[in-house]
Amino acid sequence: PSHDRSRIRILDQYNNIVSNSAIDPRASAVVQLSSHLNSCNGSPSSQSLQGTTSLNAVSGEANFTTLSYNKAETIFIKATTSDFTACASAPTIVSPSTPDILYSKFNLTSNDATADDLGTNSIRVLVRDAHDNPISLTPTLSLISGGVAPQTTIIGCTPTNASGESSCTIKAQRSGCIGIVTGK
Repeated sequence: PSHDRSRIRILDQYNNIVSNSAIDPRASAVVQLSSHLNSCNGSPSSQSLQGTTSLNAVSGEANFTTLSYNKAETIFIKATTSDFTACASAPTIVSPSTPDILYSKFNLTSNDATADDLGTNSIRVLVRDAHDNPISLTPTLSLISGGVAPQTTIIGCTPTNASGESSCTIKAQRSGCIGIVTGK
């Protein structure tokens, strides 16, 4: 997910913006951003900030307009120059990206039920977004078949777990091959 804008202001000891580089060279300092867990002094985050993370301040301000972070978690953004290091944010909660299913993997985990509409087979579904984050949802599947329909019914799927995995159960009245079309 993108962050619309992050502005870093370089302030003097009286909380006034340092805006004149002829008087104070900090007004045009290079500002470097990094992301951390727990606090700005905590361990580095599991992902790196994306986009432009280093800018020269202009009149005591550095405006970062292309920042993004690709994992849903809480981070702190730290600003560093040659003269100072400061926590540039309160805890920032990065929400998961729009849950468009980038890919789904299907594995048949049990395939030994008889085709009598009594036994069931299981399919494990793995659902991830464009940044390989697990998506929290309950998959809805639809079936396609070539030729004669095997009269297969999808009983249902469990909500995805923290890893983006769901278990779906199917049953059939007669044997045959089916195709699974990923749903929502």
